[in-house]
Amino acid sequence: MQGSNLGGLGESTVEIRAVRDDTKVYFAFRWEDPSRSLRRLPLIKKEDGWHILGNNPDTADVTTYYEDKFAVLFSPSDGFGNGGSTHMGEKPLGDKPAPLNRRGYHYTTDGSTLDMWQWKASRGGLLGYVDDMFIAGPTKPTEMEAAGRARYQAGYWGDPGKVSYTYNFKIEPGHKGPAPVQRLPKDLAANAANTAGFSYDGQHRSRELPLVDEAGGERPLLAGARRQDPARHHHPGRHHSLR
Repeated sequence: MQGSNLGGLGESTVEIRAVRDDTKVYFAFRWEDPSRSLRRLPLIKKEDGWHILGNNPDTADVTTYYEDKFAVLFSPSDGFGNGGSTHMGEKPLGDKPAPLNRRGYHYTTDGSTLDMWQWKASRGGLLGYVDDMFIAGPTKPTEMEAAGRARYQAGYWGDPGKVSYTYNFKIEPGHKGPAPVQRLPKDLAANAANTAGFSYDGQHRSRELPLVDEAGGERPLLAGARRQDPARHHHPGRHHSLR
């Protein structure tokens, strides 16, 4: 596994265990991480308003104040770049908006849909939620995306359904300065008391993440998580299964 802030090494070895019965397959993932990272773009109050802590939030390229994450992609191919779904460069799609971070996009080119599970520590992960996502062909940009006022993501999206989190601010690409805040605690003292003693950045030597998928059912991967039948997908005509 590769990523930022893994003890300065940029990578960690992942242990994968799996068992199955007639209807379910169970996964357990374990990896080493010398730090605990739970801060996801926190806000700080200054004289002129609320500011986002973290570098480059307006270009979707944050490496500071970023949470621990872990993703699993199911693909029929073991080709380079997540089964051939990673396309690097400042503008890999000539007729679509360029990626904000100038690094590239995730999308497929053969009409296939790849299933992905993504655990995000500060966005539901500690509550037992895992994001059910997918990588498919590039979508048509919305009016806001075409105008450069919203992030275009090519073929990388979350499955339909109610999300377990939302951002507490709204900014457009290129935004600088104070960020409009959506809501604030009704009782700041009570909020501080409720989180007293909780460490956002304490030392934590390892991660262990159990996942379960049940064929033909609508049961959660973890308590409260949402999922879809792995034999179906919400794109008509695009079917995939876990193997």
